[in-house]
Amino acid sequence: MTHTVTPHTHTHTHTHSHTHKQTNVGAAAVIIKNDIVLHQYKYKLHWRCSNNQAEQVEILQALEQIQNLQLLKDAEKRVVVNTDSKVTLDTLQNTNKHYILIGNIRK
Repeated sequence: MTHTVTPHTHTHTHTHSHTHKQTNVGAAAVIIKNDIVLHQYKYKLHWRCSNNQAEQVEILQALEQIQNLQLLKDAEKRVVVNTDSKVTLDTLQNTNKHYILIGNIRK
């Protein structure tokens, strides 16, 4: 998992997904603000999800959870997402890619 160091006033999300022999696909996230764990969760995904899809679902779920928990003040719109998925990061940066999950993350 990569680690990004940013000022403490930002909300951080650490995500992790895993696949195992196409029988277990899972995802997990930890939401941290000011060095305090505010929320953490994990869940199973459909066995057909690829590792990249699982990572993208997790990032999207984490961002939605931050919004639902109203963790960001009006002036604070920055969230740091730490992920080990180079494919997801590259796809997010490539505006020519229009996958549904990636598009929802960009919103």
